[in-house]
Amino acid sequence: MIGDRKRWQLPIKAKNAGEELYIHSKAKFHYFTDENKSLCGNHSQLWYVFETYPDERDWKTFDNSVYCSRCLKILKKNEGSGDE
Repeated sequence: MIGDRKRWQLPIKAKNAGEELYIHSKAKFHYFTDENKSLCGNHSQLWYVFETYPDERDWKTFDNSVYCSRCLKILKKNEGSGDE
């Protein structure tokens, strides 16, 4: 089960420090952990600051057209060991 401190989110970007934040038009959802890093290692952000969540009821049916394929692969691999 996906806990409160781990969730799928779109990565938030800023062109320069202090500028307005945005979501890139081709961004995919990434799985962020307690350490505020995505499982794939490509992004870091404070997961609790932004509300860019998808419906997480059955993440096992997600595909890599909208979700990061590396995050999905790592999460599915860890699911068997209980390290979600």
